Amino acid sequence: MIKTHYFNPADHSDPDNASAPVGYIVLQPNNSLSWRALKFFLFTLLTISFCIALGFTLQGYWMILPFTILEMSCVGACLYYIARRANSQEVLHFSADEISLEQGRNQVERRICWPRYFSKFLVQPPTHPWYVERIYLSRAKEQIEIGRFLNQPEKKELLSQVHEMIQRADSAVRH
Repeated sequence: MIKTHYFNPADHSDPDNASAPVGYIVLQPNNSLSWRALKFFLFTLLTISFCIALGFTLQGYWMILPFTILEMSCVGACLYYIARRANSQEVLHFSADEISLEQGRNQVERRICWPRYFSKFLVQPPTHPWYVERIYLSRAKEQIEIGRFLNQPEKKELLSQVHEMIQRADSAVRH
C-alpha cells in the first residue's frame, strides 16, 4: 500500500529554506488480516485441534497430543512471524536538498538522510518473468532496497510517485 502526502510551499513560513519538506511517501505491506482477526483464527484452530487430540487421547492414543502441541506451536509461531512482518513500514521524506528513509515496525528502527543531489533511485529488472523488479535508494556505493514487499503494479506506482516528488523538489529549489 502506498500513501503519498505533498506539502504546500505556502504552508511554511520561510520559502527560501531549502530543507523545507516537499512531501513524503509511506509504504506498507498489504495487511489483509488484523491482529484481532488473527488471534481469533488461531484460537479457533487451537480449540478444534485440541478437542480432536483430546478425543484421541481419551481413547488411548496419547501420542496424538504431543504432536498436536508441536504442530500448533509451529502454526502459532508462523502466524506471529507473518503478522510482525506485515506491520513493517517505510517512509520516504523528500525536501529540496535531502532524501530521508525511515524503516521500522512500531517505531523507527533505521533512518538515513542523504543529500538529494548525490542520491538516486535504481530499478533492477527482474531476473525471471515471475519475479518483480527491485527498487533501490543509492548513494556512492551504498544501496538500500525499498518497497520489497510491494507487488509489480505498486512498484510502478511508487516509481511514478517518486518521480512526482523529485519534480516538486526541483521546483522548490527554483523558487
